[in-house]
Amino acid sequence: MRKLVLFSIIILSIGCKKTKPFAQKNRKPTAMIINDSMQKTIYYIDWNIKGSAAIELFINDTKIKVTQTDGYLELNPFILKSGVYQARMRIFQLEKGTMVSPYNINSTKLSRGASFRIYTTDEKEENIKKIKEYHMPNIEEPVPLIEGQLEFEAEVPYELEGWSKAQDLSKWDQEVLLEKVVAKYQEYREMLHSGNTQAFWKAIDKGLQEEFVSYYYTEERIQQLYARTNFYDLQEDIMVPLEKYTMKLYGNGRLVCLERIDKEEFDVPAKPYSVYFYGQSPLHAYREVPLERDNVSFYYNRIYLMMPVGSEELEIIRLIQSI
Repeated sequence: MRKLVLFSIIILSIGCKKTKPFAQKNRKPTAMIINDSMQKTIYYIDWNIKGSAAIELFINDTKIKVTQTDGYLELNPFILKSGVYQARMRIFQLEKGTMVSPYNINSTKLSRGASFRIYTTDEKEENIKKIKEYHMPNIEEPVPLIEGQLEFEAEVPYELEGWSKAQDLSKWDQEVLLEKVVAKYQEYREMLHSGNTQAFWKAIDKGLQEEFVSYYYTEERIQQLYARTNFYDLQEDIMVPLEKYTMKLYGNGRLVCLERIDKEEFDVPAKPYSVYFYGQSPLHAYREVPLERDNVSFYYNRIYLMMPVGSEELEIIRLIQSI
C-alpha cells in the first residue's frame, strides 16, 4: 500500500536542488528495538466523512491532524511503547467563512456514516488488519460538535523516550513560556525561509531518529530517504510570517505548539477552492504560483516542542509534514 503525506521526511520526492542533511555519525540514540522476536507492527488511523465539516484527530490528548477531507496517518511515532491508547475524532462545522457558534452540525450538513478506525500492517505494509472502528452518532438537532473515541492496545518491539521525561510545561508561567515558544518558532522559520536547511535538519534530528525506529527503517532506507527528500528546500523564500496564533499544550503538558486561529477562508488565487488555516501550524509556506513539477501551494510544518528535565531550552521532538 502506498504511504500518503505523513510524518517527518516521508514525503515529496520532487525535483529541485538537493540539500544533504548534516552528518548523522556518532549520534546518541534515544530509542531502540528492545524485543526482536516481536512482530514489527505499524499502526494507522483512517477516517471517512461526508459533508462540509472540519476534523481534528487525537492520539491520547495530542492533536495529530486538522483537515476537511478523508485520509489516513501512521501512528507509530506517537506510540512510545506498548500499551493502551485512545484515538479521538472531533467534527465541527465551517460555515460562511467563519467558525460559527454553535457550529450547527446536523444531519443535513453532515451525511450519516462518518467514522474512523485503527488498523495495522506489518513492516512491509502488507497483511492489513482492522483493529477497531468507531461510527459517529447520527445527529438530528444542531449541536456544537460531534466527538467519538475508542481505545486500542498497541504492541510494539521498541521503546521511545519521546516526551516521557520532559517537564510539565503547564507549571510554567504561561507568558514566559509563550515568549520562549514564539522565539523558537521564529528561529525555525528563519532557517527555512533563508534556505538554511542544514540547521533545520539538525533541529529535528532527535525526533527523526525515534521515528526511524518506530517505522523499523534500515540504515539503507534512511539514507535513501535523506538522498531524495527536499521538502524543506521547497520552502525557501516563501515562509509565511508568524501571525494569528495561540499556544497549545498537549501530551499531558509535556508538549507545546502554536496553532493558527484564523476563522476566515483564504481564497487560493487561480484555484477553484479556499482553505482554512484554523488549527494549522503557523510554521508554513505558501507559493502563490505553484511550481509546474509539483503544483503545491501550501507546505505545513506541525512541530511539537518539549523541554527536557533540568533544561530551560525547548527542542523539537515531533514534526508532521503536510501539503
